[in-house]
Amino acid sequence: MTKIKYKIYYGHHATSKNIATKIIETNHFEKSTNDIINNDYILDKNVKYHWLGNGIYFWDDDIDIAKLWGKQKFGNKYAVLLVPLKVERDRVFDLRKEINRKAAITLMEKIIEKCNNFEELDIMLKNRAIGFACELMQNKANNYDLYYNDFQVSSKNQISFPIKLTPQICVTNDSIIQYNEIEVVYEKGDE
Repeated sequence: MTKIKYKIYYGHHATSKNIATKIIETNHFEKSTNDIINNDYILDKNVKYHWLGNGIYFWDDDIDIAKLWGKQKFGNKYAVLLVPLKVERDRVFDLRKEINRKAAITLMEKIIEKCNNFEELDIMLKNRAIGFACELMQNKANNYDLYYNDFQVSSKNQISFPIKLTPQICVTNDSIIQYNEIEVVYEKGDE
């Protein structure tokens, strides 16, 4: 039996209409970067961070959450791109897998004293700590091109489901992005 070497994800990326056009024309995404410079800042809610470390962010096959985020961030002038990501299976760090979750928590507990009681942290601080651990792994080993997790977020608008999951992908190596296959799948605002 032949083992499949690659996995393909279809990520949705919301951005301004101008930046969407620029991404398609230049075959280039700007990476999101963290302000966190050491573990003293990990629990400071005023410091900018990204849930899976530095990289290019996508929602896994979820155009609705991309639209919602685009509207919140860019008002009535935004676009959503559908972006194919082709990555070697062994270059994916999927935090939905228990072995990877345990590795990330162990790393956090070793380097971040305040995370010794990781399970007792609120959702947003857990998400921040996970991002810091992913960033450290990337900086030290560079073993992964894509990080994946279903993050829990508080949902004030939902009564029956106060917690919801948002499937996040962070690409650290943009060579896995299939630039020639990117599509604009939604546009809002002036043409």
